[in-house]
Amino acid sequence: MNDERIIAIITLNGNCNYGNRFQNYALQQVLLNYSNHVETLLISKDSKYISTSRANFPSLLSKAKRYPLLVVIRKSWAVFWYSCIGRQTLKKQSSLRKKSFVIFSQTYIKEVDLGISAQSIPDNLHAKYDFFVVGSDQVWNPTFPEFSELYFLTFAPKHKRVAYAPSFGLNKLPEELKKDFAVWIAGIKYLSVREESGARIIRNLTGRDVPVLLDPTMLLTKEDWEEISTPVIDVPKRPYILTYFLGALDSARNKDIKMFAKKHGMKLVRINDINSKYYSTGPSEFISLIDKASLVLTDSFHGTVFSILFEKPFLAYKRDGRDNMYSRIETLFSLLNLQNRHNMSLSDINLWKINYSEVNKLLQIERNKAFDYLSACLIPSK
Repeated sequence: MNDERIIAIITLNGNCNYGNRFQNYALQQVLLNYSNHVETLLISKDSKYISTSRANFPSLLSKAKRYPLLVVIRKSWAVFWYSCIGRQTLKKQSSLRKKSFVIFSQTYIKEVDLGISAQSIPDNLHAKYDFFVVGSDQVWNPTFPEFSELYFLTFAPKHKRVAYAPSFGLNKLPEELKKDFAVWIAGIKYLSVREESGARIIRNLTGRDVPVLLDPTMLLTKEDWEEISTPVIDVPKRPYILTYFLGALDSARNKDIKMFAKKHGMKLVRINDINSKYYSTGPSEFISLIDKASLVLTDSFHGTVFSILFEKPFLAYKRDGRDNMYSRIETLFSLLNLQNRHNMSLSDINLWKINYSEVNKLLQIERNKAFDYLSACLIPSK
């Protein structure tokens, strides 16, 4: 390791998403194997963006063609609930939640603000760091408001550009963006992606075959994550099911989960549910809740990741109207021979059976592959 080498991480910043904070922290910890100086650069937004929960009805309905009718109805109800009923509740809960995320970031992630934005990049930025590592979140998703050329590191010399498992978040790119993407990607010397769909996109754009690597959260062990875990005081004393859904939970699925919990005498701990006391749970507490859970039900990639890391029985649901989001879970299942988890239900007799001895062997192979890639990028050849 070269102690003098300085590495910068460029990723999506924020204090509201567990996966975002976890992947940023994990990538930092992994890169500290190659340098004592690793910093995450804060990227300023050039304008204010309106989140989905605050969207108005005309805006929502204009996107109706992208979603099934049932999803549009659910989203419309969410907007109505927020506008007429839950504004104060959501404001209070969101404030508590954001505070816990900010504390996590300030405690565990070295972030620096150099006044960088998509439209304003300091002239000497490229000279401050030996490498710029972009990833591993959906930094290349063109539907995100933060998306810009910045996330392809075009401001830096090519030999300083490293992509560690970034995601497109889409199975295919809009036709009008393919030319730009081809140019931007061609300029990255060290290139990898997080999903098979991303590797196909790059192959079709550039003819280049690139490795599919683990999300950095999986490069850390259960023991690594336990070091930053914080116990939850009011965790249920009896076995509980942890639910972590980013998409809408339809009434039929919700009913099934409640009936299953009652049948097995288990409590329900709901993360990301505004009506749950666990909504304001911070990242460190999230780890503890996963650790103590008897079963995890989620439509989240990182919910799935932490279930695997902590060797939990789990179900990974497809999110309504967001099939593209499931591709990263499909890739993960393929790598770890967990394909039987696809389309599994609560009534499946194999729900509780996962051969984690075999999973961990495959996981270590993928970890070694990722470490070899980073060594080739960050350790100069003699």
